[in-house]
Amino acid sequence: MTDFSARWKTTDAIIKANEIIAALKANKDIREFFSQPSLYDKYSEEDKYFNDLLDLRGLKFSNEDFLNCDISYLNFNYCIFENCTFSHIDFRNNRVHETLFENCHFFSSNLDCIYGYNTAFKNCIIDKASLISCYLIDPSFINSTIENTDLHTARLISPVLNNSTIKSCDLSSIRIAPTISFIKQIKENRTSFNLRNIEWLSHNGKAIKNPLDDSLWKIKSMIKEMSPFK
Repeated sequence: MTDFSARWKTTDAIIKANEIIAALKANKDIREFFSQPSLYDKYSEEDKYFNDLLDLRGLKFSNEDFLNCDISYLNFNYCIFENCTFSHIDFRNNRVHETLFENCHFFSSNLDCIYGYNTAFKNCIIDKASLISCYLIDPSFINSTIENTDLHTARLISPVLNNSTIKSCDLSSIRIAPTISFIKQIKENRTSFNLRNIEWLSHNGKAIKNPLDDSLWKIKSMIKEMSPFK
């Protein structure tokens, strides 16, 4: 697979990356920085409708504070965000396949319609955010907290909560293939959620009984032939 981080390691690319990051934080148009042809990756065919997204794949963001800025409609696949703060920002409709957020804080920010396979949040805080209609497949939350956040109409496929907490969130009308770790958190903080009209699914998209009310769900989920729950 193409090493997209290598794109940003030459002297000229480092200068360009710093200029792009500065422009994003200042709400400036960054289209002037893009003349290179698009590079193919394993998600390109599925995402071909979004080929016009500006391509920041593989870029690393360290110790950046994004405040009141619009960084939406961008391709952040394979990016690393470490020690970054996102406060009152617009992060809508971004691609975040295999993107890592580590030690990041999202506060009162709009992440509606983000789309990602294997997106990872490690030591992160997501507070008072909006993730309406996001689509996350096999996301992982490690030592992280999600609270006071709107996930209305989100689609979540096997979200893993490893030493993480979710509470006081709107989960109404979500479509979810649940995991044991996710159901455990919902049960522990059940009264803090809006759980209306949830569509419970297996990993392959088939309807299943509500695991919150199915006393045998945990046992069923451990049977390898039935589902790949984590």
